[in-house]
Amino acid sequence: MNAYKQRFLIPLAILMLVTMSLSQDWPLFRGDPQHQAFAASTQDTLFENAAWTFQTGGAIFASPVVANHHVYFTSTDNFLYCLLDSTGELIWKTKLGNWCEASPAVTNGLVYVACMDHQIYAFDATNGQVVWQFPTQSWLESSPTIVGEYLYIGGTDHSFYCLNATSGQLIWKYPVGKDIYSTPAGWNGLVYFGADDHYFYALDSQGQLQWRYSTGIYSIAASPSVVDSLVVFGTIDNDVDPTDDIESINNRIIALNAISGEPVWEITVENFGLMHTSPAVADGKIFYPTDQGILRAIDLRTGTIQWDVSLPDSSFMWSSPAIAAGVVYLTTYTGKLFLFGADSGQVLGEFTLSDTSSYIQASPAIADNYLFFGASDGYLYALGKVLPTEVAISGHLPASSIKLAQNYPNPFNPNTCIRYHLLKPERVRVKVLNLQGQVVCHLLDARQAPGTHSITWNGTDAQGQSVASGPYFYQIQAGAFYQTRKMLLLK
Repeated sequence: MNAYKQRFLIPLAILMLVTMSLSQDWPLFRGDPQHQAFAASTQDTLFENAAWTFQTGGAIFASPVVANHHVYFTSTDNFLYCLLDSTGELIWKTKLGNWCEASPAVTNGLVYVACMDHQIYAFDATNGQVVWQFPTQSWLESSPTIVGEYLYIGGTDHSFYCLNATSGQLIWKYPVGKDIYSTPAGWNGLVYFGADDHYFYALDSQGQLQWRYSTGIYSIAASPSVVDSLVVFGTIDNDVDPTDDIESINNRIIALNAISGEPVWEITVENFGLMHTSPAVADGKIFYPTDQGILRAIDLRTGTIQWDVSLPDSSFMWSSPAIAAGVVYLTTYTGKLFLFGADSGQVLGEFTLSDTSSYIQASPAIADNYLFFGASDGYLYALGKVLPTEVAISGHLPASSIKLAQNYPNPFNPNTCIRYHLLKPERVRVKVLNLQGQVVCHLLDARQAPGTHSITWNGTDAQGQSVASGPYFYQIQAGAFYQTRKMLLLK
């Protein structure tokens, strides 16, 4: 499993989120993944007051999907949930074979789910009963995408699948060089996705390659957005060595002609900015966050940077923005939802989880006058609107005093190196957490000088016992700053 996550979103100028047909431009994310945070038809108000919450038995890593006044989402308690969007009332829940990294897709009365038990499911949206299931040869982190009669999804068995969305029958399977974590996007009869083999692909509905684009050394984990004949995606360097200088590692935001695959523009993301997330597109701008706590607005046609802003808490992000009524909503690993002006990047407000140890990995969804997101504390949150108001514009705070690299190797067995860079002297604490947010072990608690540091985890708990295979988190605290990343132990 790849630890880099990300995920989604092509908001359209005025769009009510009702179905998941990809006949229109579409955004998708992975891991957090995903879609459903379109620019909604709203008044000039802000989503920042809690309307209701719903508690599950596990963490919520994937983004919710809203259709026909119902919210569909998964939790690490291995359930698929359906709630009434206005009240949070449970309509039904269905047990899955495992937990899900990806968001569901909803269309034509069916809810499609890609699960870590290697299965793709279709459930009846009204009662949660299984309509069909299809076995793959891999765990699935890509979210399903529905385009007309077809379901498209990528697998970690180096295959891209096309199924009949009604029956679950395999139509064709396209082989690629490595794993696929990117959720596909559909446009103009083609389907687009990236892979760990450093290529970005465009296939037609018959599974024929129309073109592919080489990123050189860079993998594509996040999902693309397609709008106005451009397909836009970000890259990550999966081959980062722990001895590399963090400041020298650059990644890319790339825009290609969606018909020909020819490059249109490219932007370098400096200082280890990884593209875990997918771009959000609205009003001729691309909004793209990096894992270094920076949100950037880019002109869609030219690639010119319109503005960039550091998050007030310099938080790490695995989620993509949602956009409505000129406001950009972005969730972070510090358990906050930030509100930015889409034209200026100015901070308009924030919503903070009461549990300061919780983080938000998934992207928010906007529909039916609510904003929805899930968190590691197992709650799904619904925020309502506040009346139009004058809000104070927060100034920018200094950049974070720490830069945390992805662990290497990843996946690993049994040792992995965690590397970070301090810009000033700090007391540093490093710990390992399990999926339930419980502390597995403490790796470090010491004051350290500025510079690059590293620490090794050998896959054992606080008692020195080997832990089970699976995903874990490593969290670093430097002063008042927290940052968390995911890693995978495979035995």
